[in-house]
Amino acid sequence: TYYQQALVIDREIKDRRGEGADLSNIGVVYQNLGQYEKALTYHQQALDIHREIKDRRGEGNDLTNIGNVYLNLGQYEKALTYYQQALIIFREIKDRRGEGGDLSNIGNVYLNLDQYGKALTYYQQALDIHREIKDRRGEGADLSNIGNVYLNLGQDEKALTYYQQALDIHREIKDRREEGSNLSNIGAVYKYLGKYQQAKVAFQDSVAILKKLASGNPWIALRGLASTEAKLNQPDLAIQHYEQALDNIESLRAGITAKAHKISFMRDKIGVYDELIALLQSLHSDAPKKGYDRKALEIFERKQGRVFLEEMGQSGARRFAALDNDIMQAEQELTDKSQQLSKQPLHSPERAALEQEFAQLAQRLKTQYPKYYALKYPQPATLTALQNEVLQKGDMMLVYGVIPEWKGTELESTTILWIIGKNKFQMFTLKLSEQQLDKFINDETQGLRHLIINRLPVFEAASHDIYNQLLPEAARQLITGADTLYIVPTGPLYGLPFEALVTNDDTSRYLIQDYAIVYLSSASLLKNLREEEINSAPKPFLAFADPVYPKCKVPEVPKDKTAKKSLSDLRTQTYLKAMGGCFTPLPQTADEVRDIADLLEADKTTDLYLQERASRSQVFALNEQQRLDDYRYIMFSVHGVLLKPKNEIEQSALVLSNPTTEGYLTMADAFALQLNAKLVNLSACNSGRGGNIRGEGIRGLTRAFMYAGTPATSVTLWSVNLLSAKVLSTELYRHLKANLEKGEAQKLAHALRQVKLNMINRKTGLADYSAPFHWAPFVVYGDGQ
Repeated sequence: TYYQQALVIDREIKDRRGEGADLSNIGVVYQNLGQYEKALTYHQQALDIHREIKDRRGEGNDLTNIGNVYLNLGQYEKALTYYQQALIIFREIKDRRGEGGDLSNIGNVYLNLDQYGKALTYYQQALDIHREIKDRRGEGADLSNIGNVYLNLGQDEKALTYYQQALDIHREIKDRREEGSNLSNIGAVYKYLGKYQQAKVAFQDSVAILKKLASGNPWIALRGLASTEAKLNQPDLAIQHYEQALDNIESLRAGITAKAHKISFMRDKIGVYDELIALLQSLHSDAPKKGYDRKALEIFERKQGRVFLEEMGQSGARRFAALDNDIMQAEQELTDKSQQLSKQPLHSPERAALEQEFAQLAQRLKTQYPKYYALKYPQPATLTALQNEVLQKGDMMLVYGVIPEWKGTELESTTILWIIGKNKFQMFTLKLSEQQLDKFINDETQGLRHLIINRLPVFEAASHDIYNQLLPEAARQLITGADTLYIVPTGPLYGLPFEALVTNDDTSRYLIQDYAIVYLSSASLLKNLREEEINSAPKPFLAFADPVYPKCKVPEVPKDKTAKKSLSDLRTQTYLKAMGGCFTPLPQTADEVRDIADLLEADKTTDLYLQERASRSQVFALNEQQRLDDYRYIMFSVHGVLLKPKNEIEQSALVLSNPTTEGYLTMADAFALQLNAKLVNLSACNSGRGGNIRGEGIRGLTRAFMYAGTPATSVTLWSVNLLSAKVLSTELYRHLKANLEKGEAQKLAHALRQVKLNMINRKTGLADYSAPFHWAPFVVYGDGQ
């Protein structure tokens, strides 16, 4: 607000230097808020002014700021380009402080790229400059960074030397925050060296310092302390300190805009959840009746919810919650106040008062804006809540978690399976690592996804093998009697259609022949979906199909590193790469949606958006007119690019008409929609030419549509024969309509299962679609009821 007021004044008095500084400051604020596109806009405007008035120092600072934005976006090569341009300027004008800062920034890029040799070179150059200009704070930071490099290289003793030098400087200049952080680093080295008592002392000293400061990072020391106590066979203390670390992480997440560590906030903290789960799993093996299995599930659910929140932060979804202006303003004012108080101790009266204000705002949001509250303040479901309030008779939930842990110097992983029914609960440890699962599913010659498409007989044997490993005999006994399986996959399992697992290799019987199957991104999601009522929409069907795509091959965006590129240009490059360089036309989808419209008695003139009308602008026009929530079933028969959401650019999206000019319907866009649908069908989603779909992309896009207003979303895991896709979609709606006409509940999961059984048993009346290639990839996420 103050920067914007200053900008108005500086423009009024035509102070171009002041205007450039204001634009730069506003850009930094937007960067800290995670609104990277806006940050780039302001930094670019500032850069243009500083170049116009030939302010070389301002130009260098702007280039550095733009580099920082791209570093936060994970666009490391692009960040490097801007840092290098800034470095040239700082050297030209002999700004040694700026030069040292950018050398350190370049070191950070190479550290993120795991190019430790280059990182070390730049950190050493930065260190030399900071020593020359007697910048002790910068010198201490450089020594600590060099220690980080050596720690990553496994040179623990050398890392310890640099950390100790940094510690001496931070104590000399009375920088308590860095002192506490360096003690944590020293504790980590002692732990790796097996000197656990020394490690524990260092971690305890670090925690004692950081808890008194607004450091934002006591979780690192708490994590180190907990893992050390686990090594010392002090499990109760370890659990206590792990939980304190998690509480601190989740408190920080609520105020993430005030913190400097913007790169993948949750992604470097997920390991804390995993370490605690691994500890609880180990304790459960030794003491199976002490409830460690229940505790492990609840920690896993906390982890799952936080992962998704970070994905929303990366995609910008937090900005699309449709809040009233007064609520948005109140939230922003509290965030601004949080930034102003960020240097106050954590337990200061001012911080306590602020936390009370945040609590009051949270209660107001919970009452007036429950969807937004659910996004921002998720409450993971407990086992008791799942059994007593969520699961219905016949439901059984299978929650898979791949839990990585360090064993010596090697990172290994174990798969845990929790089976939950209304009156049943058990935890299983499966001898399956993430690497094994990825090979089972995604290997280009032997993976199930390859075999199901190309080598069916070999697939059946391999499928039966992984079925036995994913569902051991004791687990199969536990789910006997269920009619619907709710599967919460993890990692590579997102790409596996469990329906096609062969349960009997002698008779080629598939799991879908025994159970209806639905997928969830977390167990807690089903609780959220079943708590929310969906009113009956007046119109039956809305479809977007047969979009207009550029002719293949679309020209690539110019690779001029200094040229201004829009976010759409960058997305086009990313999406075309994922799709093999081309968005293939889908003319057959027009007939598919016309047949469904006839079946459901929809108006083909007003409710089918084909060709040019199948566009992003049309979707948002309907949304602005509040017409999207008029439809019970919504279908997007278009290409979908399902990516692991690393940043603002690389997020899952639907490819509608004229994507290079109109843009893509991204995951963030889906959060902005207001739906009232029983099902959103993403009919032609695929990752291009049979390539692997990243599970995280499926999770993000499906859940985005659920928050927009539907309890269920369907996706296709790979490109299939368009005729078989048409049969599957039309038959699904035929069964749903028939059930409705008979007055029966519209059980989506059971309707879909019946369609797949008909295809297996060749009852579709058309070609032979019995092979799992045709029916297995069509899956539903959400509530199967």
